[in-house]
Amino acid sequence: MKPLTILTAILLAFSSTAFSQDAIKEINNPLQDAREGDTVEYSIESVLLDSPVGKNEKHTNTSSLSVVEIDRQLVKLEVKSDIREGSQTISLTSRGTMVDLLTGAYQDVNISSSSVTEETVEFEGKSYVCKVIHLKFTAKTKHMGMTVPVKVDQKVWYSNEIPVHGQVKSVVDMEMTILGDKKTHFQTTTTLKSFTEG
Repeated sequence: MKPLTILTAILLAFSSTAFSQDAIKEINNPLQDAREGDTVEYSIESVLLDSPVGKNEKHTNTSSLSVVEIDRQLVKLEVKSDIREGSQTISLTSRGTMVDLLTGAYQDVNISSSSVTEETVEFEGKSYVCKVIHLKFTAKTKHMGMTVPVKVDQKVWYSNEIPVHGQVKSVVDMEMTILGDKKTHFQTTTTLKSFTEG
């Protein structure tokens, strides 16, 4: 999933609604309601905040996800972006909740903080009530053939009215430790650009 003029088209109106800590564990993965033909397109902006080789580098691209097949508890997605094309199959058995979906690509996940609130987001003239999931965790991930430790601060706005996985926007701040104590710090903002329902 993946930002720019679109950023000015999305206005966030904060509400005071908050939920218990346990409520986040009960939020189902929106892919549970996916239909074949559902498609979403995103703009993505990644900023390298700091690294051993430099900082303040910015990269942008566009990405789309389409539901091409649903077989019981398996959802097959077609993934297209400016840099690659491919497919991904997600098991709703192992990734049945939003927490599972957001952390499923990592290993040895240790969540230190989690919260869920509610906000209203305006997209293309329509208001969407979104749940906002905020996770902070440490984990391990694959990078250039190595397994490296990461610290992740992730915030996702999603609505059941948006197809595929429901995401309207996300901001991921990640610090990756490579080769001893060398750290790479970057932030990726993913923003909804368009969607169609199957």
